[in-house]
Amino acid sequence: MNIEIIQLGDEIMRVLMVDKDTPNQPCENCGQPCYNHELLAKEDSDWCMNCNDEEYRKGWSDRDIGVWCIEQMAKGLAVAVVTRDMEE
Repeated sequence: MNIEIIQLGDEIMRVLMVDKDTPNQPCENCGQPCYNHELLAKEDSDWCMNCNDEEYRKGWSDRDIGVWCIEQMAKGLAVAVVTRDMEE
């Protein structure tokens, strides 16, 4: 598990990179893997990133999300969790 800056589509993002061996816990809300890191921009450490975003950014426009991402990355925080190819 490490923080990387990658290009996702047309966007450059700071992300938390995980793989099959990365320790995780089940999301308290949906049961999917939940990853935590001190540099991950997430309000609820018991929820996966998808559930966290749904709760705290529901109804936000693409512009609102973009501004939030830029603000978080300016603070040095990662704004997404990305899984490496599990076949490596």
